[in-house]
Amino acid sequence: MDGFDYYNQEESHISWQHDSSQSRLSSSSGPRTFIFTNRKLNPIIPATGQNHVMSPDSHSQTTDISSTTPSPYHSQTMSPNVPISSQMHSSPTVPSSASYSGDYGFEISFQQQSKETKSTTWTYSEMLRKLFVRMATTCPIRFKTARTPPPNTVIRAMPIYMKPEHVREVVKRCPNHATTKEYNENHPAPEHLVRCEHKLARYEEHDYTGRQSVVLPHEQPQPGAEWVTNLFQFMCFSSCVGGLNRRPIQVIFTLEDTQGNVLGRQAVEVRICACPGRDRRADEKATEPVTAHKRPHTPRMGMNTEVSTSFGTKRKRNSDDEVFTLTIKGRENFEMLCRLRDSLELSSMIPQQQVDSYKRQQNDYNKQLEVVAVEKTKVRNATTTSRGRTVKNEYQFFNE
Repeated sequence: MDGFDYYNQEESHISWQHDSSQSRLSSSSGPRTFIFTNRKLNPIIPATGQNHVMSPDSHSQTTDISSTTPSPYHSQTMSPNVPISSQMHSSPTVPSSASYSGDYGFEISFQQQSKETKSTTWTYSEMLRKLFVRMATTCPIRFKTARTPPPNTVIRAMPIYMKPEHVREVVKRCPNHATTKEYNENHPAPEHLVRCEHKLARYEEHDYTGRQSVVLPHEQPQPGAEWVTNLFQFMCFSSCVGGLNRRPIQVIFTLEDTQGNVLGRQAVEVRICACPGRDRRADEKATEPVTAHKRPHTPRMGMNTEVSTSFGTKRKRNSDDEVFTLTIKGRENFEMLCRLRDSLELSSMIPQQQVDSYKRQQNDYNKQLEVVAVEKTKVRNATTTSRGRTVKNEYQFFNE
């Protein structure tokens, strides 16, 4: 039978201690059948018969001499002795991040900014479907539904890790940002990573999974508007040690009714950084297909009997061989072009850093030359002045 475990004892003598009367009920022979539940031990003495496999509902064949407390299985409630981990939970350990508009057409979007610079506080990449946002700054996220959902519908924002080896862990702020007074004073949820600047927003932590989320009411757009905008904040860097620790995360936005049923779901990857514009360009560039940029080989020039030069090197373009010939009149012009070619080859081989260093050295050398020239001018002027004074003194001496 469901919920019962049977134990058949085939001993010749069984004793049972009664607490109230301190008397013993014994039997010299015959089988005894015991039924074990989570709360009480109910011995059942069968009537005379050959059937030893007893049913708890067959009262005509058994005599219950134990407590008359009803079995907890009839009320379909879990026993307090059963560990919590063995009980069933409606919330999954790993939330789904699959895009699901549902019957109500739930969608989210990010308004494109007119001008994106390195100092922008947030930016969204359509190519990567990824949000780049600065820590503790407001980021507007827009919501809409194609049809009006049931009353009291809410929107839940829950961050999770993206990689399989981290997805079971709960996303929280690092201890440094969670315990500091900055941004945490008088806030009800200092450990939550995602915040919402809505007056009716509430912060929840699941009793079983421990996942943190922020819940806000679903609202209808204002007249003439298509979207409803809510302001969110992300309160820790993606690189914080003890928190995200450079592990990629995504935020799952779900449309839920009063019973917690998911009516729609959208997810977006989020990177919290100090310079969103720079990181977006770097990530988009990293996803572009890698193409080999080879420096074209400079053909060497040769002189034929008619004092002409030819490019002997062949370039392969689309499996075709092409030969170019340059005719120059006059050896002096030819030698000039050769020197120009050699200079261009050398300049292309020198790294740009070395060129900049050479320019700085040249500037310093020119400044030193200017200082030396000024000093020489001062010395020359001083010498001329001293010589003039000597001549004047000699003239006065002879006149005397």
